Amino acid sequence: MKKITSFLAIGAITLATVDAVAAPTSSAPVPPELRSTKVISIYSDAFTAATGWDFGEWGSGSTYSEITIGTDHIAQFGIGKNYFGWQFNKDVNAMVMDKLHVDLYAEEAGTINVYPICRRQAQGEKSQSVDITAGEWTSIDFDLQNFTDNGLDLSGVFQFKFTNTAGISTLWIDNVYFWDSSTSPTASITPAAVLREWQPTSP
Repeated sequence: MKKITSFLAIGAITLATVDAVAAPTSSAPVPPELRSTKVISIYSDAFTAATGWDFGEWGSGSTYSEITIGTDHIAQFGIGKNYFGWQFNKDVNAMVMDKLHVDLYAEEAGTINVYPICRRQAQGEKSQSVDITAGEWTSIDFDLQNFTDNGLDLSGVFQFKFTNTAGISTLWIDNVYFWDSSTSPTASITPAAVLREWQPTSP
């Protein structure tokens, strides 16, 4: 994290150091063009949102704000006790999709766990994780089959929870959407960063 150092002279010189957050200066990679039947958007300027959402502080001390780069809106989260959430305005049925896409940016390297919270979770909450590269957008497509195989009924997704396992104090998120990869997009757009396909790891 960058430091801004200033001096205040009141009798004697006092040194004050203030942390300044280094927000991204460029937008996340542009999503591919997808037919409306192939995407359920939660947060992205590229698609019409299927539902709105409210920030879930949930006693974590985390904070939420939004920044813009050009016309692109990006959600910014100050992470308190290592977690925060999104509360959907209505349930989402993601059973007809096979991927969950998220773009994330942080100044520090670390790991973020993403939990789709469902009305029915036979084995409790389940997450998939992504390693964040410091100072650049990290794009991830989670395989939804790994959630359903672990007891999540994705026909009733009503929250997201994000947890931080190491090192990240501020997180920026964009382009959060479920999508169907069974057919090619209507147009192919080469992303500015590598799109990572999540692979399960052994427990």
